[in-house]
Amino acid sequence: MEEQTCYIFKANLEPPAKRRKISTNTLDTTFELRKRAYTTLWARQEQQIHDVIRETNTRTLEEIITFVDATTAALNNNENSNSSLQKVPTALITTGAGSISHDGLFVLLDKAITAKGDEQVFIPIQATDAPNLKTLLKNINVKGCKSGRQQALHDDDGDGEDGGRMTTARRSDAKGPKLLNYDLEILRRECDGYGEGRRRRVVLALRDSEAFDAVVLTDLFLVLHSWLDRLPVTLLIGIATSIDIFHERLPRAALRCLSGQAFDVTKSEDVIERVFECSAANEDVVLRIGAGLSDAILQRQRDHVQSVEAFNSALKYAYMCHFHGNPLSIFLAEDISYTQLNHDHFEALRTLPSFRAHAESLLNSNHTDHVRQLLQSDEFLFTSAVEAIKAGRVQVSWLLGAIRIIQSTRTILSTKSPTLFSYLYIEALAGTLLGSPTLRELLLLLKKANSDMIAAILPGIVDTLITMPARDIAISPDDFQDITNELETLTSNADASHLPLKSQMNHDFLGKVASTTTCWKVTSQQNDLEVAYSDLLSRLHALLVEYFEQVVVSVDSIFLHEILFYDVKGAHRDVFTPKVRFAIERALGTPWDYLGCGCCSSKDALTPTQPPTSILYQLYLEAGLQINTHDLYTAFHAILSSDTAPEVLEDETIITLFYRALAELKWVGLVRQSRRKADCVTKGGWAGL
Repeated sequence: MEEQTCYIFKANLEPPAKRRKISTNTLDTTFELRKRAYTTLWARQEQQIHDVIRETNTRTLEEIITFVDATTAALNNNENSNSSLQKVPTALITTGAGSISHDGLFVLLDKAITAKGDEQVFIPIQATDAPNLKTLLKNINVKGCKSGRQQALHDDDGDGEDGGRMTTARRSDAKGPKLLNYDLEILRRECDGYGEGRRRRVVLALRDSEAFDAVVLTDLFLVLHSWLDRLPVTLLIGIATSIDIFHERLPRAALRCLSGQAFDVTKSEDVIERVFECSAANEDVVLRIGAGLSDAILQRQRDHVQSVEAFNSALKYAYMCHFHGNPLSIFLAEDISYTQLNHDHFEALRTLPSFRAHAESLLNSNHTDHVRQLLQSDEFLFTSAVEAIKAGRVQVSWLLGAIRIIQSTRTILSTKSPTLFSYLYIEALAGTLLGSPTLRELLLLLKKANSDMIAAILPGIVDTLITMPARDIAISPDDFQDITNELETLTSNADASHLPLKSQMNHDFLGKVASTTTCWKVTSQQNDLEVAYSDLLSRLHALLVEYFEQVVVSVDSIFLHEILFYDVKGAHRDVFTPKVRFAIERALGTPWDYLGCGCCSSKDALTPTQPPTSILYQLYLEAGLQINTHDLYTAFHAILSSDTAPEVLEDETIITLFYRALAELKWVGLVRQSRRKADCVTKGGWAGL
């Protein structure tokens, strides 16, 4: 060819082979299967969360119910000779700063008290029900009476605080006088009508006492104390700050009317931690939340002191996004079969980063035939994927077991506050736990631990390893059990004066801080038992290091981790911490995205089928800084009265819709009245800012 002066180039006219684009329509064929899998898995997860929430404050709940029953029995037996019963029995429930997280406690109290029958009536009161004393008493009557009589009290609303004309409620008794709707005589007759010689007990619950006006609370306590001989009442008061601050808000006259008993509730942080551990560490959890999303959800809980229900909603939304947006989540279903999938599902599997890493690992190990089958045979890939999902769950179980061991060991060895499970979980999934300061400090403390600490640590390690699923790993529970038996032999041979045994490193550490006039001769002063104990510690340290190196692995190294974990923060950020202005502008500019209808999906022009506020907002975007109201109405009228309108509207209706839409834009802050021209409005904001 070098000898030729020219040659003819014949190009290959056939187009190069391209990877076939995966059709999303074929991937959606498993939507119903994924929906069924989501429903099953989330129902199981939600039930576990509810069980944890119910068990968290079980002790406090039982104590409060016992307190209510005791005061009820005392008054029913006419034990009014006791001076403490001359006051209103009050349960002071300190919920802490995150009192919103303990709304479920009052719900459980309501269910527990209501389940006892008609002997007691539970009346929950919030701050919005008590703007003044009369309204508060009226709401107590409304909620305390039977549903058939509540409408009668609602129909006759009393006045506020102006002292003007007062209407009366309907007759509480056919022969009795008319009563004002805020008169507690209505509730008394309701309680006395329970049975002959028997009286219903009223349990009045004030969830958030800090939100109530102190004057209203004072008047309420005085009124209830004056009615105590006729209307038996027990108060349940939720306190977010402290009992001392609660006392400082009220005068002594009101406090003398109460006979209080304090009840402590589990802190909201501890409740969230237990719920998070339940959602991540239980063996039957199929889908787990990744490190980034877990950190974002917990950080939002700490910043905004949200309720457990908010955390539950965030977790549920993660499940929904994974099963709805990831077609490969069908592999998490329990009853999946090869015939339920099509070729595109396996093509999608082959595009995953973890599949590529797995194939490269097999090629480096000279398993070329295995890789060829994964690329060519869908049935072989299905079998491998199902086995990989099971193996991945086993790896995650061992990783969570290591987290439990680290947490329990640090609790015994360290004098600092216990390390949270969520913190270790996020570090482990992010792949930074193995070389983290937390683990280095733990291993250093282990070398200095005495025999009592090691004796407390080893049983927990053995029990955790026994419960782990079977896996091909060099570490077994027998290795730690041998060290446990050897430690028991050493401590049994030692005298009581030498216990607990200490390691040589502990002596070296003490020698450094000792006086310079004292020379620690560790080698000569150590007896044989402590030398043997130091050797045992060294072997335990090496065994734990080997165990952590084999178990604590990065989630990214697990084959098909994209299916086992969900770690997309964007969707949660848009839903749970949205940009309000952007959301409003998007809703007004593209209403069809939210309405889901086909009548107003035209993106090119305004249509009369769109909401009036949306039409006015889009006209608002086309105008300048100063907008003439008449011109704006003229354009608005032209759109609603066009030929494409679904119905003919009268001018009065159109102008009413115009003023309502303009008022909504003004309420949002998009427009305001112009100071220069009376017939104009001024823009208050621009789209995209």
